[in-house]
Amino acid sequence: MREVAVAPLTLGQLSCLRTLERMPAGSPDGLNLVRSWDVPPGQTVTSVLNALDLLEARHESLRTIFPDTPSLAVRQVILAPRGVSVEVLEVTDAADADRHAQELRRRTFSLDSEKPLRGMVFTIGGVPVRAALCWHHIAVDGWAIQRLHREFADILAGRTLTDPAVSCRELAWEEQSDPAVERTARAVEYWTRTVGDVPSGRAASLGTLRTRWATLRSSTMREAARLLAAECGASLHSVVLAAYCHAIAERDDTDSPLVALISGNRAGTRMKQVVGTVEQVSPVRVQVDPAESFSALVRRVHWDTITAYRHGRHNVDVVSREVGSLGYEGSGFGFTYFYNYMPRPARSTVAAPAHPPTRITTRDAGRDNGYPVYLVVDDDTELTCDLRDAPPTPGYEPLERLLSCIQQVVAAEADGGS
Repeated sequence: MREVAVAPLTLGQLSCLRTLERMPAGSPDGLNLVRSWDVPPGQTVTSVLNALDLLEARHESLRTIFPDTPSLAVRQVILAPRGVSVEVLEVTDAADADRHAQELRRRTFSLDSEKPLRGMVFTIGGVPVRAALCWHHIAVDGWAIQRLHREFADILAGRTLTDPAVSCRELAWEEQSDPAVERTARAVEYWTRTVGDVPSGRAASLGTLRTRWATLRSSTMREAARLLAAECGASLHSVVLAAYCHAIAERDDTDSPLVALISGNRAGTRMKQVVGTVEQVSPVRVQVDPAESFSALVRRVHWDTITAYRHGRHNVDVVSREVGSLGYEGSGFGFTYFYNYMPRPARSTVAAPAHPPTRITTRDAGRDNGYPVYLVVDDDTELTCDLRDAPPTPGYEPLERLLSCIQQVVAAEADGGS
């Protein structure tokens, strides 16, 4: 492997490595991100492989390793482009392709020596129909994956890529500047104020409890949440977060949930041009007052989260040194509740199959990144709330109860308040 550059870690890469260090031993794939992209008609296996190789050549994060030596701290080492590791598999149908794609998630990456991207191209009758890709989270976040998908489609369509591609190497050197150091200092002050008198709940979530997953999908909740957001002068993100905190307070008997927000850190044109991981954690504490209307809670949560996100970019090691005595770390260790809102463009214009407007499904397997109670919200044609939890009681009832409460409080307020 030929090295072309060496640089410090970005703040996002450092945060990801610290998260990896704290992950449970039984979830080595918890930071693997898998996506399947349809291949448009008229392509060949060669054209698809060439498109993936062009993406790797364009974006350094897809060919970066993170060696650790006794004499040097972990740093990012950018390799020369050599092509993406891709298997080409003949499949019978989409379900067969999906089964193979899940194999990608289960394979761990050796970040000190292996590029953080691998893939599969599926063919039917020799014609490529889908590409499944797996990245380690240290290479990309959700925003970066969406950009890569657009560029993949543009390359296959023969369009020239004109948007700048800011590298993680450039970003890392910028984050060594005095303004970046000052930003971390302000984040430390914010973290200390926010978590200072809230005891860490992590210990109660560790042990041998079995992790479970439940998913709420609702088109009617999406419409109700959008209307409520407009009425409150807030975001849909804030509506669902307020409902999440309300449900936590009701289910777990706490009137002041402390939630670790996944901060996208994509404010500004330059940050939007980075293909890499820039997500970090920022805390928000939400006081839930039964006497307060839900609309008032939404408005308060909206402004509190704006403040939290302003402190979302920071050096996690510096933050950890300052709040570690309180039981927390800058990467998120010590928190019980996590929240990640992921707005997306609609994935398809094809009419979805008929199904109930609101439904909850459960499963006993999924991506496990070690967060004790983790709600991921996906705003698409439906509002999807995917919950990971490891409650002390058997069965799925605690997960279903929390998701039902989220849906019901939004519906009740949209219908005229409770």
